[in-house]
Amino acid sequence: FTILIFITTIPAPSWVDLHPGFLMRGMSYFPVVGSFLGLMYSIVFDFCCHSLGLPCDISGCMMIVFGLYITACFHEDGLADSADGVGGGWSKSQVLKIMTDSRVGTFGCAALSVFLLVKVL
Repeated sequence: FTILIFITTIPAPSWVDLHPGFLMRGMSYFPVVGSFLGLMYSIVFDFCCHSLGLPCDISGCMMIVFGLYITACFHEDGLADSADGVGGGWSKSQVLKIMTDSRVGTFGCAALSVFLLVKVL
């Protein structure tokens, strides 16, 4: 459960003991959780496409929105921070300072725009 809770916004059952050490011991479960998320995305896509009768393009967009919601934009935040750091920093200390800043800069916004556009297309 620790990896699932770390990657997603799915709440933990009350009986689960969350400890930072469990994260390191559960590293081998990342592919399992990723497969579970992929299954959830495909269920959302199939539901929108077949049950609701939406076009495949709209169903794909709904699947992407669901993925962004369920993961709380975890990977997108890392992409934006990395793009800001690489694009805006001149020295190693500047890059690290920019990456720890909570604001999104120009490079991060551009990277997210291109990423989501490519993902939709």
